Amino acid sequence: MFFSRKLLTPLASNPLDPKAVDILATSYHALLSAVFLTWSPEHPLPSDAFGDFIQSTLQERPSSSHNAEPPLSDAQVLGELLIDVIWTVDAQLEEVLNDAKSATQDQEAAPDPESALVKEKENAEKDKQMLVEIVKDLLVRLYTSVYRLSQICVSETWVCGPRSL
Repeated sequence: MFFSRKLLTPLASNPLDPKAVDILATSYHALLSAVFLTWSPEHPLPSDAFGDFIQSTLQERPSSSHNAEPPLSDAQVLGELLIDVIWTVDAQLEEVLNDAKSATQDQEAAPDPESALVKEKENAEKDKQMLVEIVKDLLVRLYTSVYRLSQICVSETWVCGPRSL
């Protein structure tokens, strides 16, 4: 599957459009899933590539302002969309993990450490931990972006209160 910032940036500029939300959700889900071993993507992404892609898509949005930060309502909608995608992937990983645990417990003898079932369980466990790291990375990026925006507000002597961030 091919994703381009040029295709998704205009959609991220209009996250209140239901069609844009559907395409963004599907795209973000596919990109995030490509990071994990559980789904054995043909061309896996490094774990930080997801955050890089999201951040660059937001930064490349057309903007009349010099800082290219999304307006609060757009940022809120995009944030909620990302949370939904992350929650969905987490639930899918949990389901894979539970199925693998259940299947290994149903076996009479100890499972072969090289079996596909054991590998599936190990991959799902690793992927759940990687998802935690991806969320941490996104939070650091968010904090850095908000901090940078607050510094711009102060340096340009804007009146910036909690509602303007």
